[in-house]
Amino acid sequence: MAHDDDLRRSTAAWSEAPAAPTLAAGDASTVEGRGRAPGAAADGEPGPAARYQLIAELGRGGMAVVHAALDRQLGRRVALKLVRPDRVDAAGRARLLREAQTLARLRHPNVVQVYDAGELGRQVFIAMELVDGGSLGRWLATAERSWPEIVRVFVDAGRGLAAAHAAGLVHRDFKPDNVLVDSSGQVRVADFGLAIPSDGQLADATDGAEAAMSITRTGSIVGTPAFMAPEQLDGKPATAAADQFAFCVALYRALYGAAPFAGDSPTSLRASIEAAALPPETGDRPRWLRAIVTRGLAVRPEDRHPSMEALLTILSRERGWRRWRLPLAASAAVVATGVAVTYAATRPDPVDPVARCDGGVAELRAIWNPTQRAAIDRHLTELGSPLAQEARSIVDATLDRYAQDWSIMHRGACTAHARGAESSRVLDLRMGCVRARADELAAAIGILLDTSVATVGNATNVAAQLRPIADCAEVAALEEAIPPPSDPTARATAARLRQRLAVAEALERGGRSEEALAEVRAIVAAGRHVDATAIVVEASLAEGRILIGREARIEARAALAVVEQLALKHGALAIAVEAAARHLYLDGVLGERSGLAERAALLEPLSEGLDGDHFARPLLLNNLGTAHLATGDVRRAHAYFERAHAIVARDPNVALELLVIDRNLAITDDRLGGEPLARAVWAQLERRIGAGNLLTLDAMSVTLHLTADPAPALAIARDYLERAARFHPTASALQSDVASYAGFLAAETDDLAAARGFHQRVIGLVDNDPEVTVARALAAGQLALLDHDHARARAAFAPLAADWARRASWWERERGAIALVGLATAARALDDDATAMTSLDRAIEIFTESIANGNNQEPAMRRARAQIDRAALARAHRDLARADTLEAAAVAYYRATGAPAFADEIARHDH
Repeated sequence: MAHDDDLRRSTAAWSEAPAAPTLAAGDASTVEGRGRAPGAAADGEPGPAARYQLIAELGRGGMAVVHAALDRQLGRRVALKLVRPDRVDAAGRARLLREAQTLARLRHPNVVQVYDAGELGRQVFIAMELVDGGSLGRWLATAERSWPEIVRVFVDAGRGLAAAHAAGLVHRDFKPDNVLVDSSGQVRVADFGLAIPSDGQLADATDGAEAAMSITRTGSIVGTPAFMAPEQLDGKPATAAADQFAFCVALYRALYGAAPFAGDSPTSLRASIEAAALPPETGDRPRWLRAIVTRGLAVRPEDRHPSMEALLTILSRERGWRRWRLPLAASAAVVATGVAVTYAATRPDPVDPVARCDGGVAELRAIWNPTQRAAIDRHLTELGSPLAQEARSIVDATLDRYAQDWSIMHRGACTAHARGAESSRVLDLRMGCVRARADELAAAIGILLDTSVATVGNATNVAAQLRPIADCAEVAALEEAIPPPSDPTARATAARLRQRLAVAEALERGGRSEEALAEVRAIVAAGRHVDATAIVVEASLAEGRILIGREARIEARAALAVVEQLALKHGALAIAVEAAARHLYLDGVLGERSGLAERAALLEPLSEGLDGDHFARPLLLNNLGTAHLATGDVRRAHAYFERAHAIVARDPNVALELLVIDRNLAITDDRLGGEPLARAVWAQLERRIGAGNLLTLDAMSVTLHLTADPAPALAIARDYLERAARFHPTASALQSDVASYAGFLAAETDDLAAARGFHQRVIGLVDNDPEVTVARALAAGQLALLDHDHARARAAFAPLAADWARRASWWERERGAIALVGLATAARALDDDATAMTSLDRAIEIFTESIANGNNQEPAMRRARAQIDRAALARAHRDLARADTLEAAAVAYYRATGAPAFADEIARHDH
C-alpha cells in the first residue's frame, strides 16, 4: 500500500532478495490479526494470543516492510506488509484499510489475494497470498523468451488487471516488478498498493471524497514515471486507460528490449510521449502485434483500446496461416485419414520453406558491415569538428537500426510467401522495394564516407532521412507504382538509373545540392531515352525538391508540373499528390494564391484514397495550411495543420520532413498553447539528428519564441547560443536574432548585466547578412541606453526606425518596431515626449500585426512592455483613460503567461 515513489516495491524484493532462513516458531515476533483471537478482550483489543508469526523479512522500502509470516489461525504462510507508522497519519491508516478491504473482495486467479488487514496500535498490516516465485521482470531477464511466450504471460497478467477494472479498481502502478510468476507458471498481478476505485471514490461513502483526494491530488504524480500514462504524468487522476498504457509500455519493453519512449525525467518522458516517437521496429515481432501495442500507447486515452478486455481479446486472437487452414484440414480429416497414414509412412522428411528466409544476410553484409562502420567512424573522427563527433554516434546507431529493420523486412516478405500468405507477385513487389532500400543504404554510406568539414553538419540527415523500410510492407502502395520498361535491356538500364538516383538523393541530403541537381537532370534525360517513365517521374520529383531548396522557384514549378502530369497519367497517385503539395508550397511562397480553394477541393479527395501512404497526404495538408498562412488566414491554416498532425501522430517513424507539421501547429496554436508541442519536436529532432543540427537549432528557436515565461525562455536562448557557437562558430546569422531577444529577456528579468553581455555579443558578430547588420545596429542602441547615453541611443535608433518600420514584410517591420521602442525611450529621457508617444504608438501597431501571424511570444512580450511605457506617458499627460486601457491590456497578457517574472508588473499596474 505504498505511496512513496522511492519505495522498493515488495514484489521486486521477493524476486531479488535471497530467501532468509526460517526462524523457529518460538523465536519469531508476532502480530495480532483483525479477527478476535481466543483470550481477546470483549471490546476487540488484542488478546495475548497473536495470530501472525513473522518468519523472515522479504524486503523493505521507505514506506513498508514485507515479511514472510505464518497465519497461526488458519495454518498458512502469507506475505505480511507492515506499514511504517511514521510515514502515515490517522487518515492515511484509515484509507489503507479501506483499500485493503476493497482488494480483499477481488478474487481472481491472476491477482494476488489479500486475506486480511488491520491495525496494531498505529501500525497498519496487510496479509496477502505468498507466491512461490519471482517477478515478471526476473522471468524476462533469466532466459531468452520467444514473443509468443511473452504475449501469453502478459495476457494472463492483463486478465488480472481486467478483473480489477471490472471490480472498479485502477492499479496505477502496473509494471513487471508488480507481477509475479510462480514456479508452475501461474501469473498474478500484485501490489495494488496504489490502487484506487475507478470512479475516484473509496468504499466508505462517509468520507470517500476526502480519502480519494489523499490518494490522487491534481498536479501530483503517484506511481512509476517510466510506465505512466501521459495523463498521470500531468498529475491527473488515473483511469483504467492509464493501466492499459502502463501494460503496453511493459509489453513493449519485453518484446523489443527497450522503452517505447525516451526520457530520464517525467518532463522529458512526457515530451517523448506527446511526440509519439516510437523507436523503429526491431527483431522478428509481427507487425500486427506492434500495431496492437502501439494503439495502447496512444497519447489520448480515448484513442487506446476501449478496455483491457478488448485489448486482451485482440492480443490473444489466433492469427496467420494456421488459423485459415484449420477449417479446411478439419473438414477433410475423415476422408484423408487412410491416405495420410499410408503417405506418412513413406514420404521423406519435409523441408520447411521458411528455413530459406535468412533476412538477406549476405546481401546486407556486403553493404553494411563492421569494416564499413569502422571506416565511417574513422572518417568522421578525422574531420575533428564537434559536429563530426556528434554525428558519429548518431549515424552508427541509425544505420544499425536501418540495417536491422531491412533484414527483418526481407525475412518477413520471404516468410509470408513461403507460408502461402502472399503471392509471388506480391513477393516481387516487396523484394523490389527492399532492394531499392538496400541501394539507398549503400548510397548513404558512400556519401558519409565522402563527407567534408563543410558538409558534416548534414551527416545525420543522410542517415535519418533514408526512406522507411516499413513502406515495403504496404502492398497497396507498391501495386500503384509505375512499372519498369518491358524491354529487358531498358529494364536493366532503369535499374542502374535507380541506383544513380539513390546516390543523387543522398547527395541532396548531405548538403551537396549542386552535384545532386546535375545528376538528377542527367538521370531524367537518360530515363526518357529508354522510356523508363518511373525513373523520369521520381528523378523529376527529386529535381523539383532540390530546386525548392535552392530557391529556384520557377524551375522547380516546371519540374513538378512534369511529375504531376506523368504520375496522374500512370495512376501513381501518391507521387502526384506529393508533387502537387510541393507545387502548392511554391504558389504560397510566390504569392500566386488564386484558385487555392479549387485546388484543395480537387487534391484533398484524391489524397484520401491513398492506401499505405504515410507521407503525401500529410504533406499536402501541411502545405495547404502553409498557403493559407501566407494569406494571413491563421485560423484555416491551423485547421489544416491539425488534420495533418492527426495523421503523423499515428506514425512511430514519421519522416523527418513531416516534423514541420507539429512546428506549424505549435506556431498557429492558441496564444500560449504551442510551447509543449514545439518542445516535443525539438526533443525528437535532437534525438534523431543531434543537438547541433541546423534543424534542431531551428526547433529550439521556435520553442524559444513560443515560451511566454521569460526565465525559461532565457534558459533556452543561452542553450541555443552555446550550441550555435560550439557547432557553427562562423555562422553569425544563427546567433544574431536569438542573442538580441536574449538581451530583451534578460532586461525583463532585471538582469541588466546579462542584457549588456548579450548585446555586446551581437556587436561582435562578423557578417554582412542584412539580419546581422540590423541586429548589430539595434544592439548598439541598446548598449547606449544601458550607458544612459540617450543622444547616442537616439542617433542609433532613428535611422533604423525610419527604414525598417516601413519594410514590406511584417517580420522586417518588427525590427523597425524594436527600434521605435528604443527611440521612444531615448526621446523621453531627452524630454521629447511627442516623439516618444508617436514612436510607441507605431511600435504597438506593428507588434499587434506580428502577433496576428502566430503565437510568437516575442512581439507579444515586447508589445506589453511598449504598452506599459506608453501608459506612463499617457498618465504623465493626464490621459488617464488611455493609460488605464493600455495597462489593462499589458496586465492581461502578463497574467495569461503565469510567469513569476511579471508578478511585480501585475501588482504595479493592475487597477
